[in-house]
Amino acid sequence: MTQKQLAETTGTAQSTISDIETGVVSVSLDVYLRLLEALGAELVVTGRIPDQDTN
Repeated sequence: MTQKQLAETTGTAQSTISDIETGVVSVSLDVYLRLLEALGAELVVTGRIPDQDTN
């Protein structure tokens, strides 16, 4: 999928897609979720086990 196609699918500017790819900008979670959906991917969140050695 090209940046242009991804931009059109998600309603995001192609320049924003480019900036995300190069790490120039951070975008909202909503935008990331739209990108993931368009790419057929998913976001998985897991809990972290706190460090037990913090005396």
